[in-house]
Amino acid sequence: MRLLLCLAEKPGEVCTRDELHEQVWNGAIVGSDSLSRAVLELRKAFGDDPSDPHFVTTIRSVGYSLDVRVTESVGSDGHVNSNDIPIPILSVPISALSQSKESAGLLRKRYGLIMGFLVIVAAAVSWFVADLERVPRSVPVPRALTTDLNIEFDGALSPNGERLAFVWSGPDGDNLDIYLKPVEGGSAVRLTDHPPPGFDGTPNWSADGARIAFMRSYRGDCNIIVRQIDRRDERILAPCREHTESSMSWSSDGSWIAYADRKFPNSPYSLFLLSTQDLQLSELTRTPVGLYGDFDPYFSPDGSKVAFIRGEIEGNLAHLVSAAIGDIHVVDIETLEVTRITNDHRQINGLTWSPDGSNILFSSDRDTGTFNLWKVSLDNGVIRPVLSSRGILKNPSYSANTNRFVFGEYTGDTDIRKISLANEERTLSEFSTVYSSTFDESLPRISPDGSRIVFVSNRSGYPEIWASDIEGISPIQLTTYEGNYVGSPDWSPDGEHISFVAFDGNSADVMVMHRSGKAVRRITTSEAYDLVPSWSSDGRWIYFGSNRFGTWNVWKKRSDGAGEGIKVTSHGGFSTRESTFDGEKVLFFTKVRDDGLFRQDLASGKVSLVDIPLYRKDWGNWDIATDGVYFIQRKWGIGWYLSFFEFDSGDLQEVTKVEGNWAWTLPGVHISPDQSMLLYTESDLTNGDLLLVDESSTP
Repeated sequence: MRLLLCLAEKPGEVCTRDELHEQVWNGAIVGSDSLSRAVLELRKAFGDDPSDPHFVTTIRSVGYSLDVRVTESVGSDGHVNSNDIPIPILSVPISALSQSKESAGLLRKRYGLIMGFLVIVAAAVSWFVADLERVPRSVPVPRALTTDLNIEFDGALSPNGERLAFVWSGPDGDNLDIYLKPVEGGSAVRLTDHPPPGFDGTPNWSADGARIAFMRSYRGDCNIIVRQIDRRDERILAPCREHTESSMSWSSDGSWIAYADRKFPNSPYSLFLLSTQDLQLSELTRTPVGLYGDFDPYFSPDGSKVAFIRGEIEGNLAHLVSAAIGDIHVVDIETLEVTRITNDHRQINGLTWSPDGSNILFSSDRDTGTFNLWKVSLDNGVIRPVLSSRGILKNPSYSANTNRFVFGEYTGDTDIRKISLANEERTLSEFSTVYSSTFDESLPRISPDGSRIVFVSNRSGYPEIWASDIEGISPIQLTTYEGNYVGSPDWSPDGEHISFVAFDGNSADVMVMHRSGKAVRRITTSEAYDLVPSWSSDGRWIYFGSNRFGTWNVWKKRSDGAGEGIKVTSHGGFSTRESTFDGEKVLFFTKVRDDGLFRQDLASGKVSLVDIPLYRKDWGNWDIATDGVYFIQRKWGIGWYLSFFEFDSGDLQEVTKVEGNWAWTLPGVHISPDQSMLLYTESDLTNGDLLLVDESSTP
């Protein structure tokens, strides 16, 4: 209501984001996402479409405007009759009333006009709540279908709901293949047996339950294959090149397979239809340039439409954050018309169409910050919770002819680990855990005096910036953004301030706060993604990677926020570290598209390649020491190694093999100032099972 009152003060005029933050939250430090979510709820109350708003309009990178206009209806007693207020009709602006000389009477009118707005919104909210109350509140009870060792995923029920196809590495963990298992008991039977290092995934049943289509990835190649269940008969339908993250879908009449692929090497992902009869391929969607693209298609029961996820993060950034940040859309396969179904701009981990075609069941971190199951009605757009868990619920899939669906539940987290080093020989002293909990901790940074660490944790329900002592004791929460993406903290050289990144829809800015979490200020204000900030050695500048003007380069801006951003690199750049060698300042950086570490002399601008095997997805898994660089070296099929490259000699030393699962999607290698220890993020996925819900038996 505070938001509505603020906007109603100036109908038709722009209210800046800073004004709304100050008036709605009374100056409290909250995330920019809080305002976006409040606007979304207000639009829902008005029944306003965010993609084509008629009441609350977004003024990009500035603020919002209330475009509703009302008519004052004054009764014989001089009061405004709120029951006579239509929307929208031409009226006298509320702001004009407060400027009138007849202040006393017009203040009553002004109050009546605002209350008229509140009556209307209250009615809309009451309708919305009443609609929810008409929905049965029964909670489905899932039961486990798989409880074996190792992790099972990509579950798919046969059309009659009696058999389960899924992906598993088997009891010995040897290779990822497709297995079959009866729903009502019995052992899993291996259907495919492909040699490592490839894997088979995303199984789909034919309408008669006699065949399974799946994707096979092997040594960089991908193919769509159909396999007869009762015999070892495989048929390659088409190549699918590199995209094995997406699922595919088989139409109910067996004529089409929908899947995601790139039309050109660097273009966004689009959906394609593959004819199973003549193997002709046709483009189903055309993703707007600049987005990651369309993936995870799912045919409607009648085969006329395909639901999918449109990844809205910029394409090159998607693999650094998450390709699944976006919303659900539906495309008509005849007209190719695309309809947006959700407006959350949240991560989505799989979707499925209900057998009657009325709802889409999906996994999302909307509202809570954890991945739960939700249903969106295709009639009225109402989204209702279905199942929640402390684990991650993902990839739901309905049986075509029953009310059963299967989904995966995964438990585990990311922890901060420490490697103690013997300085002279750079040999491993010991592994230990700095911070381990049932939540995710990542992206650690050690303070300049070596006494504290700052990191990202979702223990509050959302990713926020936290700090603790060097042993992980007495953590305190520094930010309260309550949004989806806050990260990349880094200490100023004097240890008094912390820089970090805050996302806001389709942009991200560099922020700086005092080490206590107070005095937050925005450093960058562009409409681009300004990411992974790092400080200059004198603390005067903050470097950051930005996709301003369409390409990723390193920029810098004064740490007090004054002045304009300055472009530092011209041929690519992303994550940085400034250092000094032989009295000269040097900037080390990685690139989004290229492997390797790069070095730029800041005085001359000369750029050279540091000859180390650093993979581009490990863009943050490195740090500069006094005489070289520590980094993560990937040896495919063998493991990950912490390695050290000495600048003067050119020697490459493998310090230790890193056990566990390296969380390269959350890079965070950092060396302590005395170089006696190194922190990194480890992913610990401890369990993953497939569960069944039978909605026909839900009480």
